[in-house]
Amino acid sequence: MSGFLASLPGACAQGIIWGIMAVGVYLTFKVLDLADLTVDGSFGTGGAVLVVCTIAGMNIWLAMLLAFLAGCIAGLVTGILHTKFGIPAILAGILTQLALYSVNLRIMGKSNTPILAKGTVFSAVSNMTGLPQSTVAIILGILLAVAIVAILYWFFGTEIGSALRATGNNEYMIRALGVNTNSTKMIALVLSNALIGLSGALICQSQKYADIGMGTGAIVIGLAAIVIGEVLGRLLPGGLTQFSVRLASAVFGSVVYFLIRAIVLQLGMDANDMKLLSAVIVAVALCAIFHLSGPLAVGVILVGCCPSGTSSNVMSYLSRGDVALDVSIGILSTLCAPFMIPLLMQLLASQYVSVPTQSLFLNAVKVVLFPIALGVICHMIFGKKIEKVTVALPIVSQVAILLIIGVVVAANGPKLFVASSLVAIPVVILHNLCGYSLGFGFSKLMYKIYPKGFRYAQQKAITFEVGMQDSALGATLALTSFATNPLAAVPSTFFSVWHNISGAILANFFARTAEKKD
Repeated sequence: MSGFLASLPGACAQGIIWGIMAVGVYLTFKVLDLADLTVDGSFGTGGAVLVVCTIAGMNIWLAMLLAFLAGCIAGLVTGILHTKFGIPAILAGILTQLALYSVNLRIMGKSNTPILAKGTVFSAVSNMTGLPQSTVAIILGILLAVAIVAILYWFFGTEIGSALRATGNNEYMIRALGVNTNSTKMIALVLSNALIGLSGALICQSQKYADIGMGTGAIVIGLAAIVIGEVLGRLLPGGLTQFSVRLASAVFGSVVYFLIRAIVLQLGMDANDMKLLSAVIVAVALCAIFHLSGPLAVGVILVGCCPSGTSSNVMSYLSRGDVALDVSIGILSTLCAPFMIPLLMQLLASQYVSVPTQSLFLNAVKVVLFPIALGVICHMIFGKKIEKVTVALPIVSQVAILLIIGVVVAANGPKLFVASSLVAIPVVILHNLCGYSLGFGFSKLMYKIYPKGFRYAQQKAITFEVGMQDSALGATLALTSFATNPLAAVPSTFFSVWHNISGAILANFFARTAEKKD
């Protein structure tokens, strides 16, 4: 307990300083509705510039200003790639982030640069006031955070700031009013990464060194701070109605995040697992605040209502599971799909949109039952002759799935890689992982009741059947029955990619554990 109490001042100081970075992430992710991944690179750039300037004997405040400007340049590069060359924001951020790794290494000259013998803003203030540097870090961090929030609150009340917020709310509307949205995006990206660079400079002074990998995972910490702050902010009497409160919530969320880290570390968790903890915190927090738009919510529910995917049979085979059981469950769920999907969608999704139950039933019959019936008839008529054709059917099905994904991407175009759509990714991932967990947990429980019918091979088959859905069917039904809301097909598109990745990983794990047991 005493160790935890001793770590609290440091955790609070770190949380406040990282909170400045979280405010920068907030500007792009929440205000502008862009997923900017420049963060990991620009955070390190701010730190690299600071340590080099400090070693050269430059005034520490001037060094921090240069770190701030370095972040501006990083954001400017991402902005140019996105606005001038038409590269999606998420890809532009990745490109800049990768480039900054080499730039940061070039700035420092080596992977790690200490400034142990050099003065910092914290030591300078500590010498003036006589206060411990841990206390100075908290006080100075709070003053900087308050000043930044106040300046941003004023800025977003100006004409330019209002145009920037309007760009995030409805880019097409504000463009129709004559606003240059490319300019507003550029300003937001520059301002965001400037704050991130400043935060990186402060962190370097706090830890007394800069490292080439110091920015790795910064975007996850920023997102964790934002979503935690929003969850807690909603508990306030006035909620998050005030823009200043929303900005401050990012800083407060960062403090809470680092307090959680401190608690976990005191409990004995390996420091190397903190990135995993960060990802889990973000996923859980996002689930708590997900207010998906109607089409995306419908899409998530729709893919969950679909029968098990054909890939589950393959994964069951690769994992040395009970393939016969897997196929049997798949056939039964597929035959029930035309009747169950409309029923479940009416029950679960009617609060978001008007569910066309008749259209869903007819389209499901066309997509599911009609091909099955056609296959049976062909086998009855042509017999063994049809076997020559069946060899090529897996390729045909894969091509069809790729075409469906292509149609979804083409239909959604610019909407696919914005933050409001990308938020469906963690939902889809958690949906899939929860399916695996429920399937495996249920089968393990049933093993205790009926061991002969729920052995390890059957447990693996049930796990894949519950966790893997027919995402191609989900996308098809979304495009046909919810044609006015093409975003409804986005979750199925993401799911089709993710569940094959997760399924392959899980199948490999199951196969190795089976080998050990054998």
